[in-house]
Amino acid sequence: MSITLHLMLHFVCSFLGLFAGMFGGFAAAYAANRAEMGDGVQIASFFAVLSAGLLLPWLLFRRLVPARCPACDGPAFPRGRRPIRYCCRRCGHVEVTSVSYGRRDDY
Repeated sequence: MSITLHLMLHFVCSFLGLFAGMFGGFAAAYAANRAEMGDGVQIASFFAVLSAGLLLPWLLFRRLVPARCPACDGPAFPRGRRPIRYCCRRCGHVEVTSVSYGRRDDY
């Protein structure tokens, strides 16, 4: 898949993981409430499952699903955050994107 498509699917995967984490967090908090655990356990379980739902899809997609290198069609994986760079494992080509997580450093 192209780098552009990879970036879009990465965003969609993270977004869906957030909703899955919210649903799972509410389910975990409900289960803690049914088991008559304290409010702290309910809140902690909600945020733990919410964080896992957001971070796990993001990490797994970033580490396991490659994009296609524009130079040699080999597997290119994202590196960095400001801006995101795709590094090819076959030829070493680095493709710098205009997408950043957070503020760009080159202003």
